[in-house]
Amino acid sequence: MENRTSQIQENFILLVVVIIVILTLIFVSLFFMTKKIVNSMMSFKEGLEYFFSYVSREKEYLKEMPINGSDEFALMTIDMNAQIVKIKDIIEQDKKVVIELSDVVQKVSNGFLEYKIHQNGATNEVESLRVIINEMIESSYKKVSNINKVLDGYARGDYSTRLKGEEKDGLYGDFGTLFSGSVLLGQSISQLVAMITNAGKELESNTLVLSKSSHDLSTSANQQASSLEETAASIEQITGNMKSSSNDVIKMLTISDELNSSAVSGNTLASKTSTSMDEINEKVKAISEAISVIDKIAFQTNILSLNAAVEAATAGEAGKGFAVVAQEVRNLAGRSAEAANTIKQLVEEASYKSNEGKNIANDMIKGYDNLSEKIIDTKDIIDSVSTAIKEQEEGMIQVNAAVNELDHMTQKNAATSANIGNLSNEVANLSSRLIGITAKAKITEKYYDMVDDIDLIQQISRFKNNNIKLKKEYFGNLDSYNIVEVVKNEDTELGRWIIDCERDNRVFVNSNEWKKLKERKSKFHELMQKFMDSNARKANNYELSILAKDIELLTGDLFSSLNDIAVVNTKLIRGNSRLQIQG
Repeated sequence: MENRTSQIQENFILLVVVIIVILTLIFVSLFFMTKKIVNSMMSFKEGLEYFFSYVSREKEYLKEMPINGSDEFALMTIDMNAQIVKIKDIIEQDKKVVIELSDVVQKVSNGFLEYKIHQNGATNEVESLRVIINEMIESSYKKVSNINKVLDGYARGDYSTRLKGEEKDGLYGDFGTLFSGSVLLGQSISQLVAMITNAGKELESNTLVLSKSSHDLSTSANQQASSLEETAASIEQITGNMKSSSNDVIKMLTISDELNSSAVSGNTLASKTSTSMDEINEKVKAISEAISVIDKIAFQTNILSLNAAVEAATAGEAGKGFAVVAQEVRNLAGRSAEAANTIKQLVEEASYKSNEGKNIANDMIKGYDNLSEKIIDTKDIIDSVSTAIKEQEEGMIQVNAAVNELDHMTQKNAATSANIGNLSNEVANLSSRLIGITAKAKITEKYYDMVDDIDLIQQISRFKNNNIKLKKEYFGNLDSYNIVEVVKNEDTELGRWIIDCERDNRVFVNSNEWKKLKERKSKFHELMQKFMDSNARKANNYELSILAKDIELLTGDLFSSLNDIAVVNTKLIRGNSRLQIQG
């Protein structure tokens, strides 16, 4: 038993030693195996971390994991490296797509829609993104091309250019706003062309009348200028004659003054002559009385001489001498009596002549008085004539100045009428050029019948532009997906204008076109509200595109209704004008 026990102890000790050795070997092996595994896992981890860094774009390049040995980790690393290479190819391919996408997007941002992404995506997501972006670019290119087609038509002068139904597809939202703006531009230019054409035709017609009138005016003005020139010469001659007559009248006044002075002097002299005649008459009377005394003395002397002769005869011889003296005395008395008789006859004749002279002097005084009065009357008449001639002379001078001024103005009018004629010819040429220019522009015929009321045309253009702004304003809120309440119809400028027109009973409010305008305006606001509500609840793109298409179509119809109102208004205006002309 003891031997058995000792043997068992020895075996046990040996077993323990063996186990310890085995465990030691196991632990050593496990240590080295664990260390190798940890090193392999760390290497694998580093490879995975580098890979994930590459995938997350923290690393620009991807390297394969190192392979150490041929254990399971090495095999797993080999498989992992194969997957890394595959993933690397996928990522690099997608990276090429992204790089090309970035380049194409930059080109598109610069305004070039002709580019596409040619690199194919390695993943379905990237490839789908590439296809969608290419389709978006192509669709945008077609939309821009269609809009350019309209603008190109405008550039060629064809403002009636319109897109077909399929060409309008996709022109919604901001593209629809751009298209509506292009249409509005074409309509505004068409209205302008129509206004220029109508004005040019009316200007051409009026210019012909103006040209004929200016020619007639020029002819009449030239004739009038010639007549006025002759009249001015005649008036100038008359004025010269009147000046000469005025000088003659002044001379007549001087002569009448001198004659009046002579008449006064003659009157004075006649008065003095009459007085002298009276004095002579008195002296003649005194001489006559003296002669009577002398006659009496001679008679008495003759008697005395007769008595002396008688006495001498009686005395005889003694009385002869006395008789001779008495005879001489008697002869002397006889001669004295004859002389006294002769003187008496002369005195009587002188007295008669004196009385006759006095009467003549009195007649002369009366004549001078009458002459003086006549001279004064004549002087007054001459004064009046002189004043009248001076006034007429002043008037004729003014008339002459007026005629000269009128002649000058007439010549200016003739020159002006000639200038008007030249200007009318230039205007005619201008109107012809305007008509020639607008004739090259192609517009819808109805625009010629809608542009008479300029204020209404400007209002309609403003309403169209406001409609475009309204759409753009609400489309700017789409990305927020908020519920937006569209402005009410009656709160817009066009809505208020509709209310004002019906209140003022404008001529077109009873037309069918007016009813269509109101219906389309109301429907537009309903569609806009429906579109904004659908966007707020994030409806699918198909539903939104249908609503957007209806909005753009209705916008075009609304523009047409506004144009139709202008047409109706123009027809009514022209109808009223014709009635007024006939009236």
